[in-house]
Amino acid sequence: MRPSLSESTKAGRRFAKNNPNYLRCRRAKRHWLDEDNATATNLPKEEGAGWRITMECVRCGTFRHEKWDRYGNRFGNLTYEWPDGYREEFAQVPQDKDAQAALNLAWLKLLRGPRSATVHPLPVPRIA
Repeated sequence: MRPSLSESTKAGRRFAKNNPNYLRCRRAKRHWLDEDNATATNLPKEEGAGWRITMECVRCGTFRHEKWDRYGNRFGNLTYEWPDGYREEFAQVPQDKDAQAALNLAWLKLLRGPRSATVHPLPVPRIA
């Protein structure tokens, strides 16, 4: 007989099932790498000379805002804008080890892909 799941585990599994892209971003970090999803605008004078860089995650739609000075240094705090429902959904997941383990397992299953996929290890190089 399988042990019954804790409410935390159930909440983690529910979040993972309903929000696979949010899950990917929570576990593997956001996907900011595409320059097509970034913009640079001049900072208002009261904030200093430089630029505000805004990037959008291509998976979950979160925006990240950075400030850069005219010398190429990032300054100030990073700020974020999350898509509607993102924070509310994640707030329902307890921050205990059972829920986090459920999220981790769900993420690992996403990485693994379909059960029929076969992973072939890379050949080990021979040292002469």
